[in-house]
Amino acid sequence: MKNRNPKIIILIPSFDVGGAERQAFQFARYYKDNSGSDIEIFGFFNPGKISQLCESSGIPWSLVPYPSSRFLPLRFFTAARLIIEFRKAKPDIILSYTFVPNVICGLIWKWTGAKLCIWNQRDEGVHYDIALLEKLAIKDSDHFISNSYQGARFLDNNFNIRDKTIKIIPNGVSLPEPKNSREEWRNSLKIKNETLLVCMVANLTERKDHITLLKSWRKVIDNFSDDVNKPILLLAGKKYEMYDALNTLADELNIHEHVRFLGQVEDISGLLNSVDLGVHSSKLEGCSNGLLECMASGLAVIATDIDANREALGKGSERCLVPEDNPNILAEKIIEFLKDEKIRKQFGLINKKRIIQKFSLEHTNKMMMDYVISSYEHKN
Repeated sequence: MKNRNPKIIILIPSFDVGGAERQAFQFARYYKDNSGSDIEIFGFFNPGKISQLCESSGIPWSLVPYPSSRFLPLRFFTAARLIIEFRKAKPDIILSYTFVPNVICGLIWKWTGAKLCIWNQRDEGVHYDIALLEKLAIKDSDHFISNSYQGARFLDNNFNIRDKTIKIIPNGVSLPEPKNSREEWRNSLKIKNETLLVCMVANLTERKDHITLLKSWRKVIDNFSDDVNKPILLLAGKKYEMYDALNTLADELNIHEHVRFLGQVEDISGLLNSVDLGVHSSKLEGCSNGLLECMASGLAVIATDIDANREALGKGSERCLVPEDNPNILAEKIIEFLKDEKIRKQFGLINKKRIIQKFSLEHTNKMMMDYVISSYEHKN
């Protein structure tokens, strides 16, 4: 029956492709297909890949005003316009993704006509200064989701919400069929079939730690005596603010011949099927989609030993974890796995099994839908 369940408006930071935005779209599609009710996506700034996906899936989307001005009268005016957009859409539930949309919705939702607003912490805690407005937004929010224990600890430690429950719902991953084969990918990159490939899937931002990875890569290629067929590092992710610095560092380390900056990759399944090892060098994560995608492809992954990566890889992953800011140990671990095909296959199978058990898109989207609907029913 149409509209048997509540109507949801999702607010995301932008329509560009990021981990949280992708998760939001995937949930919207799941809710639309399985609930019999309406769902829309609101986002700030320009149309992008997510808005294209919405159109192809029949999910309504809208650009909405972003109340960010430091000039308070203009900020209040923009917030009022945003409230009007919500009221026109007539949501029962507002579900925001990442910290800034969470704060905005926490402050305005009671004027939107919605009956419930859910704070959805889909990042590890960034872009915040614990200001008065953020504290007020938290105070006016009763329902909290985090995609990791790291995100939940961020909320608990910085906002003292120990009297409120935080539901942990991890990111889900479901890789599409590859568009190109291993051979086609390697041919397009002009890389021989026998060359060992290592890949990190992450946008080139300050939040990641590509710098340590590049420093380690100098040591990795020095360890392989075959100058003609040294391993190659593939960096798949949008060329954001760190690209120029990383490109310069690759020049300084004289490793450009053995590093490829691929930019955003559409055929991520095909790419990952063509490589031999995943790596995820990062100082702070919530629940990394790039790490989960490598695991879902059946790759062993060498990752920084931080809470979120340890949480994703699970118990028994100690052999795959390395300390932060230590290119020497990271290089040693990459070399160990590159030279041992058996151990790569062993951890690759473990990772793929863990994705099926804990991080499948069907499982996590159902968790999200069940929690959202039960919270709404309890509220009413």
